[in-house]
Amino acid sequence: MPMNKYQKTSLLLISFAWLIIFIGRVTPSTLLVKITGDLGISDIQAGWAFTGMWTMYGIMQFPGGILADTYGRKIIITLSTLFFSVATFLTGFNVNAISLLITFSLIGMAAGILPVPSFTMIAELFGPRKGKALGIHSSIGSLSGFAPLVVPFLALFLGWRNVFILWAALGVILSIFIYQYVTETLDNPIKEKLTNRFYIGLKGLAQKEILFMFFVNLVISFAWMGMLNWYPTYLQQVKGFSPEIAGLLFAIMMSGGLLFKPIIGHLSDRINRLFIMMLLTLLAGISLYFLTTETSIIGLIIVSFLLSQTGAFYPVRTSYVMDYWDKENAGTKLGVFRSLIVLIGSPITGGVMAQGKEIYGFNTIILVVAIGLFVTAAILLIYLIKSDYHPVHREPST
Repeated sequence: MPMNKYQKTSLLLISFAWLIIFIGRVTPSTLLVKITGDLGISDIQAGWAFTGMWTMYGIMQFPGGILADTYGRKIIITLSTLFFSVATFLTGFNVNAISLLITFSLIGMAAGILPVPSFTMIAELFGPRKGKALGIHSSIGSLSGFAPLVVPFLALFLGWRNVFILWAALGVILSIFIYQYVTETLDNPIKEKLTNRFYIGLKGLAQKEILFMFFVNLVISFAWMGMLNWYPTYLQQVKGFSPEIAGLLFAIMMSGGLLFKPIIGHLSDRINRLFIMMLLTLLAGISLYFLTTETSIIGLIIVSFLLSQTGAFYPVRTSYVMDYWDKENAGTKLGVFRSLIVLIGSPITGGVMAQGKEIYGFNTIILVVAIGLFVTAAILLIYLIKSDYHPVHREPST
């Protein structure tokens, strides 16, 4: 059954909100040299600002879920987009390291609130066809991979401050459209105490299938978040490429899933989702292995493209866990799930990997992650074989 007009409009507007906020998260790192030079701050001070941004991004996943279950999906998506506009507008007026820490943290807060209500709303909107819809949503977000190529040119003509103000203006316009044209999917939000909501979220993790997926997701996140943090640096320090070539390969890794995410999402509505995640995990391991051995630019373009498909794991994962959760508490449970993933994954893919590469070398650390992916893929395969369901086929309605 094709999407109706309401579904198309809602999916596009929610996806564009995800895109603009994702671009807002990428812009600070893209313009960091200009920002630190203009403000006269050190890389260490800028590093603390990034720590604030990613920490708040992880923490706010849980409140985003609670707010979505308490007040509805639409209003939280709208306010998150509007809050993002305020944060990016203020970023354009930074004067020192303290203000940078505050504004980057505000961007992280806005970005952290958005994902859970967006994912739950799309899942509710499309029901058994949510895999394809979430794939399209993720694919539109992949357009942010071109930001590292476009943003420097915008900064050249507008100045770095006005780039952030531009994102703020677009966010305001988008929030108005979302409020006007997106209809709420949660008809009767339930208001409960924060402690009760947190308990509900943790209880969601106690389900055997969800806990299993949590550990699988952690391994995938070590690979994906690690590459988001270190890929350009690795290509320059180990492979010897220029910043321009490294930026191009990074853009391919960020945006390469643009065409295939909707296809993979569509397949996940017809094929056992665990089977698809097993294949994506295996592909990620193979990509990381060849990343350490390949030296040619053509070979690394292929590796970057294959590695980009790792991002397709997340919408399939979301479809999988949403199959087990009731509509009224899905936001809370997904919020706790995502918060823990980000808060555990961020320090490991940041400080721990940085320390590891200094002691053992970049390639050794990447190979360790690749081995973890191979082991995880094998565990998924065993889990599939022992499952009561068909390891590959699934009915679209289940």
